[in-house]
Amino acid sequence: MEVTLTRSFLLQQHEVTIAEWLAFGWPNPSTEPKEWGSWCQEPSCPMGHLNWFDVVSYANELSKREGRPACYDLSDCTGSPGNDLRCNGVALLASTVYGCAGYRLPTEAEWEYAARAGTTTAFYSGDVKPQPDSGSCYAEPNLEAVAWYCNNAEKSSHPVGQKAPNPAGLFDVLGNGMEWVHNDPQGTYGSDPLTDPFGTLNAADTARVMRGGGWSANSDLLRAAAHLDVPWYGVGGVIRLARTLSPGETWPP
Repeated sequence: MEVTLTRSFLLQQHEVTIAEWLAFGWPNPSTEPKEWGSWCQEPSCPMGHLNWFDVVSYANELSKREGRPACYDLSDCTGSPGNDLRCNGVALLASTVYGCAGYRLPTEAEWEYAARAGTTTAFYSGDVKPQPDSGSCYAEPNLEAVAWYCNNAEKSSHPVGQKAPNPAGLFDVLGNGMEWVHNDPQGTYGSDPLTDPFGTLNAADTARVMRGGGWSANSDLLRAAAHLDVPWYGVGGVIRLARTLSPGETWPP
C-alpha cells in the first residue's frame, strides 16, 4: 500500500514521562499494581495507565503553555486528566489533524512512517523469528536491544531511553508503553494509494488505536504494522505527541 504524507511533522523522541505529566499538577493514575505487572514510578518512567481523553488533554495543555492553538475540543466531560476523564463531545479545532498547529496525536500513517524510519522489516531492528504460536511470550532476538516487551521487561515498564533508538532517533517506539494514536480503527489502508489518511475525527466510533506494543505484550504486537483497537476510555496507554511543521518552519529551528 502506497501512502503519501504531504506535511512535515515532529514526533517526540521519547514517551511522555511521569515528571513531564506531573509538571501540569495532574494526579498519577499508574501507581496501583496490576495482576499483569506494574508501571515503574521513577520520574523518567513513561506516564502510563492513561485513556485517550487524558492524552489529548495533555496535548492541549502543552499547546497552551507554548502559546500554540489547541487541536482538540472536549466537551460534556466528567472526571479530570488522570482521574477517570470521559467526554461525550469530541471535535477537532481544524479541518484535519494535519492542519492543526498545536500538539496532537500522530495518525497511524505518521506513527508507522516514523517507527519504521526507512526500514521494511517487521521491527526496525530486523524480522520476526518464527514462533510456535502468537498467543504466548517467546524470546525475540531482534527486540532484545531495542524494546521492553513480555520476555525481558520483568512485568514492569522502564525509564525511557534505555534501549537503542530507531534510525530516526526515537526511543521505545516499540515496546515499553502502548502509544495512543489519533484515529479510530475504521481507518484501514485498503488497496488504493492514500494521501494524508486518517486525519479527520470520527466521534461516532468510540474506539481508538494503540501502536507499538508494550512491556507486557508478546513480540507479535511490537511489529511496526501491528495495531490494537481499544475503547477511548480504556486505560493502559502512553503519550507520544506530534506537531505539524508550519510552512517555512525548519527543524532544528
